[in-house]
Amino acid sequence: MRRSRTVLYLIFTDWMILVGTFAVALHFRHFDSDMNIISRHHLIPEMSAVILYTFTMLGVFSALGLYKRKIRLNPLQHLTGIIKAVSITVPLYLLTKVILKSDLFIPSRWVLLQWGALLFITLCVHRLFVLRLLTTLLSKTDMRRRVVVIGDTPLAQQFINDCRRKPSCAMNIIGLMEDSEKSEFVTSIPSLGTPKALPDIVNTYKL
Repeated sequence: MRRSRTVLYLIFTDWMILVGTFAVALHFRHFDSDMNIISRHHLIPEMSAVILYTFTMLGVFSALGLYKRKIRLNPLQHLTGIIKAVSITVPLYLLTKVILKSDLFIPSRWVLLQWGALLFITLCVHRLFVLRLLTTLLSKTDMRRRVVVIGDTPLAQQFINDCRRKPSCAMNIIGLMEDSEKSEFVTSIPSLGTPKALPDIVNTYKL
């Protein structure tokens, strides 16, 4: 299944945020008396374990629907998904440590508390504000994903109107594909022929 550029961007940035916020939390480990004597060189194995662990968390993010467009466009559902993701990430890290009984997992509750707080704040700022701003800027520079509408229906025209009305819509609708020669409902975009010509349209417009 082909993933959109937005989803690939989110997967990359989510991974960076997961790893980066953990590294920042470790930086302030000196506030924990049990960890303030640990040098940076001793933290390399722990960071390596976290890097591997965060790849698993990307699967959890996906299972929570954080890469679905309908979730991203609904701020309340998006925020709820972020809260669930953070609520799973840190406790699951602790559970993994208990199950594996490995020294590669940080035991400090202070560091994990810092990680959870930083992770929640960073995900909220990036996904709820930065991503929306980037989407708006992309729509103005016409770098949106090009799509075609298939089917001449009232719902298709409503979709077109909604997409044009919302700055957060990251799609550039280039035309309609319909079996009939004349459109009855969708009249605001050009006709690109029948769906049989879809492979040619994909190649022509780089969909």
